[in-house]
Amino acid sequence: MKKQVARTTGRLIVMKNTMDMQNRMFVVLFGYTKNK
Repeated sequence: MKKQVARTTGRLIVMKNTMDMQNRMFVVLFGYTKNK
């Protein structure tokens, strides 16, 4: 049971990191195109 919880937590952290990276890239791209 504990292993399952740890796996789920790890997956959530990975998903959150991926979303943060995508948001950062989107903001950078959006700001870049707006400044042009």
